[in-house]
Amino acid sequence: MNKRIWLTASGVALIALLAGGMAFAAAPSGGSRVGAWGRGLITHHGSSQTAPQGAEVIIVIVRESHNKFVDADGSGGPSVGDYFVFTEDVFDAHTHELVGGDHAKCTIDFDAFICDGTITLFDRGDIAIETSLSETNNLLAVTGGTGEFLDNGGEAILEDLQSGDTKLTFFLT
Repeated sequence: MNKRIWLTASGVALIALLAGGMAFAAAPSGGSRVGAWGRGLITHHGSSQTAPQGAEVIIVIVRESHNKFVDADGSGGPSVGDYFVFTEDVFDAHTHELVGGDHAKCTIDFDAFICDGTITLFDRGDIAIETSLSETNNLLAVTGGTGEFLDNGGEAILEDLQSGDTKLTFFLT
């Protein structure tokens, strides 16, 4: 029971993160654009990571659909403690079909974004994730899930695409 409550809370937080956290359209003062998963403030580099033996690999493309930036200190722009909540549509990387959605929240820390959320794959279940994204880290920890992903752990690689979308490659163990 506690695991389900935690997963639900993690999912709600990730959903919040993805919905608006890192995806604020513009600073209230008209400043720079920040996107989901720290796009615009953090440079994500592609990774050459390979799947661990026996891992299920799932590759999806996520596209922001809603977002909200919360200026916690009222400074008029992004600063430590502010956060984004956001939601995205999730597409199969090969067929480009809509296969789910995600919700997340990212909080600005001193040198990173602290993010958590849930990615829902229709008819399969939820994947709960947490991370600290920075200039040197674009990996998400898979902390659990529901449905087909109930007992999964693992990680995902986050990669910004030129289109403005984000590619997530999951290695589920």
